Amino acid sequence: MFSLKILIVVLSISFLSVDAERANEIWISISEGMEDVIFDGKWTNYLEWKRSSLDSIQDEKTTLYIRSAHQGNFIYFLLDFVSDTHLDTGEDKAMICLNPQEEPISDEQFCFFSTLGTDNSKILKKTINSENFVEINYENFVGISNVSDENDRYSPTPHSTYEFKIPTDLVERNSEYGLYIAVYEANADRIVTFPTNLNPKNFDDIPEVTKWGKLVSPDKSLPEFHWFAIITITSISLVIILTRTRSINYFK
Repeated sequence: MFSLKILIVVLSISFLSVDAERANEIWISISEGMEDVIFDGKWTNYLEWKRSSLDSIQDEKTTLYIRSAHQGNFIYFLLDFVSDTHLDTGEDKAMICLNPQEEPISDEQFCFFSTLGTDNSKILKKTINSENFVEINYENFVGISNVSDENDRYSPTPHSTYEFKIPTDLVERNSEYGLYIAVYEANADRIVTFPTNLNPKNFDDIPEVTKWGKLVSPDKSLPEFHWFAIITITSISLVIILTRTRSINYFK
């Protein structure tokens, strides 16, 4: 009984710690299904993005679903902006920024843009030698937006959606990235961000990389066992050991 109480306390503390840590993290999954995605800026069919990680930002004004996955030489994102139902072609837009989390943190930052209903996708890059972002071209990058339809998994009401296919040859393969996401709803002149505690002055106001969240963790060391899992396994093992020890002492 005493051992069970220890396990409950340890697991409770672990869950609280994970919730706090996870607030500004997105855990990405590997998915063989990504090679079947048709990049048309929306759910091409109801199952297209099902085999990907799901995160969301939701409050009284906002519903944004973030699907992410990686496969081969690419990182994939779908931003499903369900609450943006006032569609402004050429004005509604989305941005995903990545920073390789090396030690020390890399000064290279990449931001990927897509604009609703246009081919106006672009990449901006900032390095240690430049104070500002500069636009670059890179083959195989895809950033495309569209209006949702009946295939959307979350709402039948038309809204803006964005698909991204980001080459790992550009952002490098890392177990962890700094991550910043912003979607702009032009009608309300409103920006929704990840992490949610950021308040950029405008859509092009990219916060300092130290304020970004994290993307954990494609390719190189995809953690099948996060530290929480290690704590859980260790706790259970400890209880088993204690229980066996007490049983042995009892029969001596």
